[in-house]
Amino acid sequence: MDDKSCDFNELNACLISPLDERLNGSKEIMDTICEMSNILRTGMDAECLIICFKLLENGVNPEALAKVVHNLRKQSLNT
Repeated sequence: MDDKSCDFNELNACLISPLDERLNGSKEIMDTICEMSNILRTGMDAECLIICFKLLENGVNPEALAKVVHNLRKQSLNT
């Protein structure tokens, strides 16, 4: 496995929360979140959206998270 996979798995393990149960148990909620993402043209897949929701639930500042996502998008477009 490459380093990125390991980092993602560690991050995902750290973010296990009650949100997992709600999202995994409700296809309707996940569909709504994905539909909102598509309407807003975020370009984020379901996995990315869940990670962002987990981070927010764990106290990450929403504006800081938005800046990080924005900067990561810029970097990925430049490579």
